[in-house]
Amino acid sequence: MEKAKYRVGLEIQIYEAKNALETIGRYDYNKKYYDDLKLEYNYAKKLVEDDKTSNYEFLKQAKDLKNAKDTFIKENNRKAYIIRLEDAIALNQKQAAAAKDLLTNYPKTVSKVKDKLEKILEDSQHLVEESQKILKELKK
Repeated sequence: MEKAKYRVGLEIQIYEAKNALETIGRYDYNKKYYDDLKLEYNYAKKLVEDDKTSNYEFLKQAKDLKNAKDTFIKENNRKAYIIRLEDAIALNQKQAAAAKDLLTNYPKTVSKVKDKLEKILEDSQHLVEESQKILKELKK
């Protein structure tokens, strides 16, 4: 009875790991963590199928598999955040360049909104600087 409890605990971790592997998938940016999780997942499946697996092995592998899954998800989220932040910075810089272009080349046309455009440019520059600091921290 006790062994069944430990087996079920490991099977729950196997299910969660399988879900993470299938949902997130393997990409260049998460290959190492995907492969680590896949290795732990495959080992866990073997343990569940082996009648000689001890309670300790079930517990240890459940913990190892959970750690690999959590690391995979955390790293994947970090990488996805980096990608989104880089895209946002690029878009912001593109829009700021367009606003500068309007101010430089069409001052009469934008004279009524000049102050707003200048404020947007100032805010944009501040946001890009802050975002780049965050990006630098995320890439460590």
